[in-house]
This record gives sequence, structure tokens and C-alpha cells, in this order.
Amino acid sequence: MESTFLWIAGLALIFLLLLITIRLIIKKAFYHPPVKNCDSPDSYRFEYQEYFLTTINGKKIQTYLIGPDNLRPFIIAIHGWANCADRLFPMAENLAARGWRLLLVN
Repeated sequence: MESTFLWIAGLALIFLLLLITIRLIIKKAFYHPPVKNCDSPDSYRFEYQEYFLTTINGKKIQTYLIGPDNLRPFIIAIHGWANCADRLFPMAENLAARGWRLLLVN
């Protein structure tokens, strides 16, 4: 009876260590440092409006609506995992000069 208890306790401990290890691996794999000091679009040659979308969890998402106010379809551009929307400003400047409207999601 005692050996069965030790065996079950050992398996539970191994299972717990396995879960902790998997959690740490997943956290390490998807971790990225917080992005700081994103540039403003003020130094580029396009008109823009800054908006904040609020999620159902209360988080605010910064967006920029760039380009001429026309009826042309617009492009939604989303940056990569650990970047800011400022990486998209040169592309936005080029497309806005050609008459496109863009929504950059930060």
C-alpha cells in the first residue's frame, strides 16, 4: 500500500514538473520585450488621424488613418510581432502620395 502511494506521488510530481517545463518553454518561445519609443508620423509627408479602439477587455489599440479622404478602398496594415507601426510609415507615405488610404494598427 505504501509503495503504491509513493509510486502515485512520484508520477504526480513528474507530471507537475512536466507541466511547469512546458509552460516555461511556451513563455520563452513567445516572449518579446515591450516596444518603447515608437516614432510619431509627424515627420512624414502625409495627413493622418490618430484613433484608439477599445477592446471588450478595456485594452486600447492605437491606429492611424492615413491618406486622402476619398472613396477609394483602403489598406489595413498590421506590423510584426515586436515592432511598432512606425516601421510602416515609409510605405504609408509612398501609398498616400499615390492616393491610397491606409489604416495602420499599432
